[in-house]
Amino acid sequence: MKKIISIIVLGLLLVNFSFCKKVEYKQRDSSGDWVLVDAKLYIKRWGNYPWFKYDYFSATQTSNVVDLTGQGLILDEIEQGRTKWSLPDNELSFTLNDTMKYERQCTAWSLRVFPTENGSARVYLLDSLTDDCVRWETSEREQALTWNGVRDNYTYKTKLLFRRVTTNNIDISMNDNLPISGLIPISASPTNELRGSKWVIYKYKKDGIVGTNYISDTLTFTTTNKYYYGTSVQQWNYALFNYTTYYTLSLNGSRFGSNITCSNIPAYALQSGDIQGATFKDNTIGLSGDTYYLFMKRL
Repeated sequence: MKKIISIIVLGLLLVNFSFCKKVEYKQRDSSGDWVLVDAKLYIKRWGNYPWFKYDYFSATQTSNVVDLTGQGLILDEIEQGRTKWSLPDNELSFTLNDTMKYERQCTAWSLRVFPTENGSARVYLLDSLTDDCVRWETSEREQALTWNGVRDNYTYKTKLLFRRVTTNNIDISMNDNLPISGLIPISASPTNELRGSKWVIYKYKKDGIVGTNYISDTLTFTTTNKYYYGTSVQQWNYALFNYTTYYTLSLNGSRFGSNITCSNIPAYALQSGDIQGATFKDNTIGLSGDTYYLFMKRL
């Protein structure tokens, strides 16, 4: 009888041990050198509207720009088969195309790259990872845009698929439940219509705050993409795009944030040198950025 009890106890211990046995999971990390394979844009209008997906690349178009507002940041420029990200193991650096070096902050599921030319950061979320491939997703941005002829507020993000430079194996798909809605045309080049001119912001109003503030902040545009703000000795980046009936203007280094963008300056207002109440969104802190209404005149 004792022998039978001993056998039962031993069997229970073995079963218990088998359930408690440590399971070894394979660990992967995103350090190393990566080359861009593919990129997709996901965009939707605010409110109860669906997401749509677009291609950045095609058989005849192998380069594009991730940001839709034309900020002109080098980190946003992508080229299929050539854009390279280097994330050295046990270092806090990030190198783009073997030339541009940034700092980085990492968690298990995110990558923050900084500072860009305007002092801001780009945040990427880890979407999928294998031994050979990684798919990053940019943090969502909200912007007033004209998209497919419809002017509205939009939310958008980008998914970027990379493979290790040491392999040609692609084992992560970019397919999902969304069909491709079209190809994003290569972003237009900034116009030089502000070059050589000087403007002053003489009044502004912050959205949600009662009252108007009077100031005298000058903007001196020296090149197609550089300007001085106020009395600063540092030149800041800007980008102006001409869409015939309206302009988009992105300014770095202003009192309103490290990057602010207006997507609907009427053409007649800019060309006449009198911009009244243009809506600028502060992109410095993402979705919670403030909105300002700026009044500007050409000097």
